[in-house]
Amino acid sequence: MRLFDDRRTTLRCFSSEVVLATFALEFLLAVYVWWRYRLTVFGRLSAIFLLLLAGFQLSEYAICRGADPALWTRIGFVCTAFLPILGIDFVTRLRRMKYSMVWGYALAGAFSVVMLLYPGLFGAAECTGRFVAFDTTGIGFDILYATYYLATLFLGIGLAWQGLKQPGANRKALIWILIGYAAFMLPTFAVYFLASFGNASVASVLCGFAALMAVILVWRILPLAHRRG
Repeated sequence: MRLFDDRRTTLRCFSSEVVLATFALEFLLAVYVWWRYRLTVFGRLSAIFLLLLAGFQLSEYAICRGADPALWTRIGFVCTAFLPILGIDFVTRLRRMKYSMVWGYALAGAFSVVMLLYPGLFGAAECTGRFVAFDTTGIGFDILYATYYLATLFLGIGLAWQGLKQPGANRKALIWILIGYAAFMLPTFAVYFLASFGNASVASVLCGFAALMAVILVWRILPLAHRRG
């Protein structure tokens, strides 16, 4: 999904084997998190986050294995819709903010309903052996969805950054959340703005760096979050 002007989404994941391995990693991390932290809100949010990441990878693998591309394209995009909202929810709870997330989940839900039900929203999906190409030309959806994604990602970053100055905030966990955002976003923008990558897009880079984000979440952020209750 190009951020602004390109109408074709190209997901470069190197091979279907890499996609499957990434799915397995994220799914197993979700199982571990649920087993280890299921009684806490941080654990439940993280398990859902990891399952959605895994679901996105599974959708790509299914398309490359010959499954219904229309169905799995919609499933994959719905999985991505809630990810930045879960990030904001996690940050606000770390800061102990009285901040209702109803708006965020309602917005992600609205996008999901449109993606699932609106006819003609997605064009054909093509698996080339190196990546899956999605056509998102319907009703200017690519621009609208990219705007939503950028806005919610930067909101999460801003809230985490402000929390570093908040008395009593879990600074160590917030620092690692910012590192997690950077691990995902900096390579994404670097690749996006390199002309030599052609149609490589923001969603394309997600395939390569989602696993790194998942590891940071489980390895550092979750343990630090639970040290401060």
